[in-house]
Amino acid sequence: MPATLPASRQALAAANRHGRRPPPPSHRRIAAEVAAVAASRSPSPALIRPLGLAQGAWLQLPRTTARMAAHGESDPVDAADAVINMDALVNDATMWANQHGMLMGLGGSAPSVACIHAPLAAQPVYFPKERFMQAKTLMPLLAVIMDEVARDEAYLEATLAAAAESDTEFTGRLLALLRASRRARAKAPELALAILRSDYMLDVPSGTFLQVEMNTIASSFGCLSSLATRLHKYLHGRGHYKDMDASALPD
Repeated sequence: MPATLPASRQALAAANRHGRRPPPPSHRRIAAEVAAVAASRSPSPALIRPLGLAQGAWLQLPRTTARMAAHGESDPVDAADAVINMDALVNDATMWANQHGMLMGLGGSAPSVACIHAPLAAQPVYFPKERFMQAKTLMPLLAVIMDEVARDEAYLEATLAAAAESDTEFTGRLLALLRASRRARAKAPELALAILRSDYMLDVPSGTFLQVEMNTIASSFGCLSSLATRLHKYLHGRGHYKDMDASALPD
């Protein structure tokens, strides 16, 4: 998470200087909870960084280095030599994806029923469990913040006014729609269903995650996550991951 949160004194002071209404108390209370979770940084586990280079149809991974990021120290750990046949790996992965519904529309000039395998990682990626669980803890809080802000129309209009002037086709039209629908929406209680996806990147060498963005309409591949785990377990059973502990894969 960024170091400066919307509920910080700096943000409130900046909002006052620019004539914007500061976030209401409910925003600040939830932001304080987010800050508390983001500040709970336990020592990070090893971050595995492969140092091999792809050469033709074969991927050579002679050694890997594990780095402990908790105190800024590095602790080299030798791993067993591994050679992966990329042609066989790609063939097995794409065939399994096609057979098990890990698909997306082909698009373009192809018929509407034409499909292709969804983008996938041929190998599982190491990610610290502590950071993953921290992101899960943060997600409901971030969702509440998004909902609170979405319902504060005066705050939205004041905050997005400048952007709407320069981005008339998107932000401007959204604000116009907000104003035009206000009377109709006021006649009945509003029900909303949000499917949110918060994107993070793992920072190296600190070992903490940084939020990239929050998506409100880009969660279409969420249902494929369990298939990705099944794919990696299948590929492990086929002998493609010679030195990987299958028990480390999520259920």
